[in-house]
Amino acid sequence: MDKKRRSIILAIVLTLSIIFSYLGYSSIVGDSSQNEMKVAYQVAETCRQLCLYAKDILSQQNRSLSSECLSEIPSLITYWHYSDWVCDVVHVPRSPEDNLPENQCKKFRKGLVKNFVEVDQNCTIVRIYYNGYFIEDITS
Repeated sequence: MDKKRRSIILAIVLTLSIIFSYLGYSSIVGDSSQNEMKVAYQVAETCRQLCLYAKDILSQQNRSLSSECLSEIPSLITYWHYSDWVCDVVHVPRSPEDNLPENQCKKFRKGLVKNFVEVDQNCTIVRIYYNGYFIEDITS
């Protein structure tokens, strides 16, 4: 399959995944804490899908993912519908590069957003930080 067709298919899958995740997110907001956990994991899955899409696009440009905030990259913003979350790529284990302000999500750093999902360069969910707590943390 040529790269252009693969990118189109991946973009369609990502879009559908985000739509279904967002619909699920919208339908359970305001319910119990168990539903809030479902929301957090749905957001994390959307972050993972966004990472896969970004990784595919970068591979076509002979580039790779590093420490960057996927939910704030202009070409990816249209796929991110969670205004109270950010999606960040980090190294496992964390490297000094991950702690540089320019490699962190500005909205989280400035306190505009209180929740984040971190994925590694392979798009594996590393940490989910929600309402002041780590609900998933494979780094510990």
